[in-house]
Amino acid sequence: MGFGPESRDVRCAGDVGRMAALGKFDVEFDAYGCTYWQEGKQYYRVSSNGEAMFDFVAACGRKGIYPTPIKQYTYQTVVPVEMREKFSEQTKMKLARQMKETYRGLFAVLQPLADTEANNESLPYLRQEAEQLEGHFDDMALQRFAGTMQFAYECKILNDAGWQELQQWMERERKQMEDDPVVADRCERTFYGFAYIDETGTVKYFCDAQKLMTQERWQKFALAGNFVCPMLQKKYWFGTVGQMGEVKAQFLRELKNLQDEAYIAYLQQLKQLPGVISEAAFVEARDTLQKTASAEAVAVLDYYCRMWNRK
Repeated sequence: MGFGPESRDVRCAGDVGRMAALGKFDVEFDAYGCTYWQEGKQYYRVSSNGEAMFDFVAACGRKGIYPTPIKQYTYQTVVPVEMREKFSEQTKMKLARQMKETYRGLFAVLQPLADTEANNESLPYLRQEAEQLEGHFDDMALQRFAGTMQFAYECKILNDAGWQELQQWMERERKQMEDDPVVADRCERTFYGFAYIDETGTVKYFCDAQKLMTQERWQKFALAGNFVCPMLQKKYWFGTVGQMGEVKAQFLRELKNLQDEAYIAYLQQLKQLPGVISEAAFVEARDTLQKTASAEAVAVLDYYCRMWNRK
């Protein structure tokens, strides 16, 4: 009878073989979710697709919906293959129950502030930016402009009429770019990134080829109170996998050029424009929520209070 590393490896291999024969494997179940208020009711949205959840939250602002930040819950266990779907659904239900408890009472305080109609203080600045971009037909520059529009809309300093005006201009610009040639190659990869200001006041950049990781990092910085720029992306074609590092470096250079200190100062200038919610209303809402709700619910209110410009 042997007790050395070789026999242990053999036993482990045997265990894996038996588990495989039984159709059982160690599986990690991920669930991503948020809760939001719409038309007088609270809804819970949960999915195993993290990217789709972050995309949903990003689109909510234009619909007048103010969801909680994405929460992730992971459950790891050994399950038979035929039980995976059941365990996946159970993981989602667990997250939904967690959110129900965590955010109890949040929307009674958050929603009255969220329903305050936006003004159009940012429109003259955005019109000027559009004039500077007109006729350049630069995809990433137009992406940046779309991000600035979203930024202003979420700050409640761009209303629906202003958004529609700028969106129509964007569509005209995009239409003229429809026939732009795309030079394909053997390899293709999309990179994502954004600029942010860290706790020391230093401008830094994050970029990655994984969209979900970039979305998660953006949310992490925003929740921590860092000033974060809108996310940009670009697809690249290249000849070999070995060029990946060079392509990522190229994207980082383009990102730094588009979201430089001048652009960040411009966004900060927009943040100084008068908003539609008073400081007193924020303070009163926070005091009310702190008496009845969890610290996580108060953190969500703080997140939106940082987002919306003050009167």
